[in-house]
Order: sequence, then C-alpha cells, then structure tokens
Amino acid sequence: AVRAVQGSEADQWKGYGNAPAAKAPTSSGFSFNKSAVPIASSAAPVKFGFGNTTTTATTSSTSAPSGFSFTPKAAAPKVPDADAPPPKPKAEYGKPNFFTGCYLDMDNFWELEVDARANLFNLDKGFLNANRDTLQARIRKWYEHAGGFYRIPVQYVPIKDRDEYYARVIIKDTERTFFDPLHREKLAEFLHSMYHEFGSYGQAMSYLAGICLLGLTEEETASVLRKVVKEYIPGHWASEAVGFATNAWTWEAILQETHKDVAEHFNKMNFWPDTYLQKIMSGLCIHVLPFAQLFEFLDNFMEQGFPYLVKFCLGIIERFRTELLRIDSAVQMNELFSIMRLDASTVEVSDLKNILKNANRINVDDQLKRIDNIRSEAYDKKVGPRMNRAPKVEAFEPCTHCAVSYTHLRAHETPEHLVCRLLLEKKKKTTPTII
Repeated sequence: AVRAVQGSEADQWKGYGNAPAAKAPTSSGFSFNKSAVPIASSAAPVKFGFGNTTTTATTSSTSAPSGFSFTPKAAAPKVPDADAPPPKPKAEYGKPNFFTGCYLDMDNFWELEVDARANLFNLDKGFLNANRDTLQARIRKWYEHAGGFYRIPVQYVPIKDRDEYYARVIIKDTERTFFDPLHREKLAEFLHSMYHEFGSYGQAMSYLAGICLLGLTEEETASVLRKVVKEYIPGHWASEAVGFATNAWTWEAILQETHKDVAEHFNKMNFWPDTYLQKIMSGLCIHVLPFAQLFEFLDNFMEQGFPYLVKFCLGIIERFRTELLRIDSAVQMNELFSIMRLDASTVEVSDLKNILKNANRINVDDQLKRIDNIRSEAYDKKVGPRMNRAPKVEAFEPCTHCAVSYTHLRAHETPEHLVCRLLLEKKKKTTPTII
C-alpha cells in the first residue's frame, strides 16, 4: 500500500528547483511555485519524497523544501508489510570516530584503493590518474552547486549495533565499495549518520558519497547528498521508491510528447520505464558509465538536477531510435533493456559521448513548465493504481532461491500466481509423477 505523506497538505511541495546558494530554496526542484515554507522549530519534521518523515536538527531559521510530493486522491488502507525493513532505531548521537576529511588526504588511499582498483573504481579506466591534479577542484563544484542552505554540520550517529538492519546493509555496501577496513569504516559511519538524518537509505547513496569524499570533507559531502535527496530525486532512495516510479512515468509522459512513436512502441511491448531507468535515475549511472563519461554526467546533474536526467534519457532515445523501433518481439526484450540501461555489451563509448553531447541540446522547457501537472497525472494514472492493485505480502511464499525482493515485485504489479522460476523448477524435480 502507498504510504501516505505526513503533515499538512498545505505544506506539500511539488516539482524541483535550483535554489539560490545564500538562502533557503524557494521551491523543491524545478517547480515554478515561489511561496515560502515556514518551519515550526529547529527540529521540525523534514519530508522526503513520499512519506519518509524524520526529525533532524538544523541551525537554519527556515526549512528545506520537502521534495516533490502530492497526496493521492484516495489513500489506500495501511496493510502490514512483512517484507518492509524494521523501524528506524533511535539515533544515539556522538562524536565521529574517524577522520572526517576527504579520502585523498588519507595516507596510502590512492595506492590501496585507486591503484588496486577497488570496486568503486571498476570503470575508472585510467581517468583518475590522468586527472589527479584537477580532480578535487572538479568535485568541489558539485558542493558549490548544492548551495549554502545545506551547509550545516553532520550529526554523527556511530554504529553501535552492527547487526541492526540498516547498519548491516550499510556495512555490506561499504565492503562492496572499498578494500581497506579503515576506509570502509569511515564511509559506514558517515552513511549511518546520513541515514538517520534522511530517514532512508539506498545503495546508490554509498556510491555517490564514496566519489564525493574523494575530494570533499564529510560535511561538504553531506551538503551534496542533501541537495540530491531533498530536491533532485526525493523518494528515489526510500525502501519503497515511489518517488522513482513516479519520476520514471513522468519521463515516459514527456517521451509521449517528444518521441511518440517510440513511446507507443514501448507500450506495445509492455516495456515500462520503472523497469529500465533505475540505474540512471536512482543509481546516477555509477557502475554504468566509464569514469570519463560518468564525471561529465555528474557535472551536469549536479548543476541541473532532475531536468538533466530527463534530457539524458531522451538522448538515449535519439541515439538509438532506429534500433529500438526495430525490436518487435518478446524474444528481443533483452535488447531493449540492454540499450536503455546502457550495457557495455551493447553501447559503445562513442555512443555515450554522443548521448552526453546531445543531452544539453534537447529542449524540454515546455514540459518542465508543466512538470507538476505531468508528475501528478503520472502518479494518479500509473503508480497509484499499480500499488493499490499489487498483491499483498501474503500472496507470496518466501523464496530462498533468488535475490528478488518482494517489495520490488509488488511495485511492478506481479500477479500473485507468478512464482520464482528457480523455485518452480525445483518443485518439478522433487514432485513425484502420478501415473
């Protein structure tokens, strides 16, 4: 069931916007509503995307925008979700246990992680070494784009129970990011603190933080993450990523206007945007693009926010329009996924350069002026009904044969009679034949 957005409807903001650096942003993304948002106190609830409400202290006298959000016309009744993560534990604040500066200021970081090619740097391809002298200055521009409003101290929450659900997830993600235990522990404590501030966590947060921390302090990196989570892609890194699904269908609605033939072809193929845009819109192309192209992508994203994601994805359509329209059978569906996810097996570096070059030339100004209405309609017509019709947890038996999460299955309206194919094969082998 869709989690209802907390707080008064009058406090909800729609759209996105790029805020002035010296004061609180007046809109959350690229909305054209310029009203001010009051704050009740220095520890007022902050809303992220769709219903992730948490309390965070701030020294500012005004509140950050709550990200785009809107209240569904009819809230679905709340159903116990056995697949949902446990409630967030109470934060126990303390002092940081590790160095809070940037990774490049730590002894032997380059040798232990970059030269040894830690998992985060799998697609480096020599970019970091070639740009070592200018790397920190380039990343610092992302911090400048975040604006002064988000420059507040990090409230550290040291990890005391390593078996607690989110602590365990975060520790696992840091192990997939760096090699050295000290570098992992530094990142884990920082992410754990940001999780308690945001009230949500996603693996992409670990990847983005790891890259930012190459050239920024933890406090500066926190400013970048706040900009991304609160304004650019709110609700994308929540346990139920309704924000991502809504933005994916918002993009599809724009595609209907800019490339109607491709949009109708995708619909005919039952090729839905929330199944193929996650690595771009939520993962921000980390572990997708080689670092040379990734940094160009992030430079543009940090400056423009969600509008750049719209243009970048339309750039994929423009580059591969002929190939996409040629795929016309279910047998070829993997080819559609491979193109739209920018798989290295299908998409060459020259294609990526073409997409990046053309993305900023794509004009969607008219659609961005109507983005609030487009987004609301996308939720009402696509996301809300799917969430309401999705089978409840009781319709599934736990699967020990695959890593598919049932939250993911419900979000994509998996019929209750469908089960894991691996589980089905096992049942075929173990069920005696009746003669």
